[in-house]
Amino acid sequence: MLRQSRAYVERGREPAGARASGLSIAAAALLVGGSVAYHYAIYIPEKDQEAKADLAAKAVADERLEETKAEAAQKTADAKRTAYKVCVSSAQMSYESRWNSNCKSLAEDANENRNNCLLRGLDANYCSSTYPAIPAQDCRLPSANANSYDQELRDEKARCLAEASNGLESPL
Repeated sequence: MLRQSRAYVERGREPAGARASGLSIAAAALLVGGSVAYHYAIYIPEKDQEAKADLAAKAVADERLEETKAEAAQKTADAKRTAYKVCVSSAQMSYESRWNSNCKSLAEDANENRNNCLLRGLDANYCSSTYPAIPAQDCRLPSANANSYDQELRDEKARCLAEASNGLESPL
């Protein structure tokens, strides 16, 4: 049999099984080569593009998130500034109201005392100098009252600052 296969080889022909085996190997090599080529030429670049697209989408989402956080922080800061200004303004108005209320009371007392002085028949110059007219607003208050009102204003402003720093609303 060895002779017979040599005879085929010598005449340029191979046995049929060898030819089929060679074709199978060639087809398998072609299939493997095609698979490898597909993997490197199409599959991997597609995956790389998908990964790049995913990374780009994540970067855009992260950027939007950071912008949203920055906007929220800015709104919070603006709200705190506004709340602080409103609080300080309210404290100042309350201070001025207390001050002017005290001035009004002192002005009324001075007018009543001056009128009583005049009704007793005392000299008008004496009554006016003893009980001078006091403006009903923005008057000079006795030191104890003025110091008390000034301290209350400072305390209120400090409370406003503390609330703005802590982001707390007024407990009232």
